[in-house]
Amino acid sequence: MLMDGQITDQLLRNLKDKFADINFIGIRILPNREATSFIRRYHSTEGKEFDGIIKNWKKDKAFSIKTSGYHSYFGLSSAALANDDEFEVQTDATKAQIKRAFVKSLKNKKMNKKILSEFVELIC
Repeated sequence: MLMDGQITDQLLRNLKDKFADINFIGIRILPNREATSFIRRYHSTEGKEFDGIIKNWKKDKAFSIKTSGYHSYFGLSSAALANDDEFEVQTDATKAQIKRAFVKSLKNKKMNKKILSEFVELIC
């Protein structure tokens, strides 16, 4: 029997097979206390990958997981996001408008530039 997260991952993998030219991106806004348990859903606590993700979380309050159904599953700190500009785009925004809004929202944040670069790479 599949659990909720596993069902979502399986559905995403099926969509990725059907729509191979589309990148699926997940963004999870997390309170600091829930980040480690969320990361454990996708990584064993043993190994370099887990340690690297935890290190990124502690330093930048952001991480990217590649082992879920998404191409990239971004985890962002709710506390870090609450301190700065909002991410606002129109419902019919173009890729360029989404990119500009994301860059603007992260401009003054301590968020990892690697996360921003990876996000922009996936949507362009």
